[in-house]
Amino acid sequence: MTTTFDAEPIAQVLSGASSTNRFSLGRSLWTFSGAHGGLVLAMLTAAMRQRAPGRQLRQVTGQFRRPLRSEFELEVVDDGVGKTVTWLSAHAKAKGGAAVSANAVFAQHALELAPFAPQMPPAPPPSECPVFTVPEDFVPFSR
Repeated sequence: MTTTFDAEPIAQVLSGASSTNRFSLGRSLWTFSGAHGGLVLAMLTAAMRQRAPGRQLRQVTGQFRRPLRSEFELEVVDDGVGKTVTWLSAHAKAKGGAAVSANAVFAQHALELAPFAPQMPPAPPPSECPVFTVPEDFVPFSR
């Protein structure tokens, strides 16, 4: 079964993202070359989130390999599950190959820790700072 999204709100697209369906994104959800990469990454993240219940997303990275212009499916792989952390990867696959891939880390709610970095020193507001002029010999195109 293929689920087609075209003019639906983004929240509806993301709530339908799972690794059990095929998807088609209408032209209203495309950029110049295919499905909007950020939307596909969000769909991959939503599908991975289903595999890490009760854990918060801590990090996600995306690799945009090629434009996504046809029906695709989401594939989620458990890379590792620990006591407090889950590592997952996912792929948006079309015509046999991954068009967009992602890796994510989900973890239990963090404990509130006291800050360990020193306090920032006071600084004047931008309106009171001198204007920086780039030296011409440093960057030739600054002329």
